[in-house]
Amino acid sequence: MKVEYILAFAFLIGCSTNSGNKKIIDANSASDRSKEISIDKINIPTKWTEITQQNNEWIYYKPCPNIRGLFTIDITKINNQDAILDYTGLEGQWYAIKKVIKQGDSLIFRTVLPYDTLSTVIFSITFIDRTKNIVRWNRDRRTYDYIPTKDSIKYKHFSQLCL
Repeated sequence: MKVEYILAFAFLIGCSTNSGNKKIIDANSASDRSKEISIDKINIPTKWTEITQQNNEWIYYKPCPNIRGLFTIDITKINNQDAILDYTGLEGQWYAIKKVIKQGDSLIFRTVLPYDTLSTVIFSITFIDRTKNIVRWNRDRRTYDYIPTKDSIKYKHFSQLCL
């Protein structure tokens, strides 16, 4: 009887998958390719804007402002601290950057909220198309694709109608 439960449990674990092609970064894993780097050494744009893929084409999609705004992420300074400003369309929150780790082709930002310095919030950024400078930002399993804000003029624009 116990063997059947163990086999069933092993089967369930073996069958579980990460849905889609979205790569999830494990910020707690130790890796030979991981190293802490200074925020000043990061050579990426500091302002990012959401982009959408539709019919295998990247488009700059602007939602109806009555529903939500564009998602943006800025790497900036707030109160003399390196910070990430995460605007999720309706509201924004800033996070103080405590550590940046380079892991392969990804960057991992360990951050804290300004009012709760004990809880760590992990952001990661992974390039999904280096030639077009398209990245995937991940926070708490919330994953969206972004481009540098200055590159938004390079893409077809589509604005959602407000009804």
